[in-house]
Amino acid sequence: MPIVEIDGLETHYDILGDGPPLLMYSPGGFDARVEQWTELGVYKRIKLLDHLPKQYKCILFDRRENGRSGGRVERITWNHFAQQGVGLLDSLGIDRAHILGGCMGCSSVAAFGVVFPRRVLSMVFYWPVGGAKYRLNS
Repeated sequence: MPIVEIDGLETHYDILGDGPPLLMYSPGGFDARVEQWTELGVYKRIKLLDHLPKQYKCILFDRRENGRSGGRVERITWNHFAQQGVGLLDSLGIDRAHILGGCMGCSSVAAFGVVFPRRVLSMVFYWPVGGAKYRLNS
């Protein structure tokens, strides 16, 4: 997994597929790491990473304070998670992307859309409570 430094913290990320960029905020609450897309509950069953990379450049990353990404003791807000995502896009030379969040990643996607609306092609929130999913296009 490649590493990029964002706001003084290491962010571990991976890229799968080719096509329009899709920044993926991992599910898993306080364990939001890339592996959750293939190991966690419903995400394991629906196998998004078997399908999405066929049409998108999927940009996966361990959210700060999770997995192999760094963290530090400080007060953080959803905007910090949004900043990590935009910092990753900047490091990859990507101006605008589709943004997808699973589970608690949905809150990070919402913050991203509020703080960086011009960087968003679309937002997808996938929170599998009762099978509900919501999509907003910009």
